[in-house]
Amino acid sequence: PSAPGGGSNSDLEQQAIAECTKEINSEYSNANVTGTNLELKDSYGNNKWWDYTGTLTGTDNITKKQVNTGFKCSVYYSASTKEYWAILIRAN
Repeated sequence: PSAPGGGSNSDLEQQAIAECTKEINSEYSNANVTGTNLELKDSYGNNKWWDYTGTLTGTDNITKKQVNTGFKCSVYYSASTKEYWAILIRAN
């Protein structure tokens, strides 16, 4: 994963959302998210952690079942490596 060159916090936030979107799309087909919110949970130095939350609808790629559920995606950004890690947590 790559970060935007230099960039402001809004660039970091946009990339954080993009990383979560990639995670969602890798686990669900026809995924759609609504009512989303990105909240900065922690900031230490230039490293950041956000929670991206909302409602997810789509088809689970493993079970092939339709979902309509709340979700949380936690995103971590390392300033030293300029890398993002996103972890999708589905809430029922």
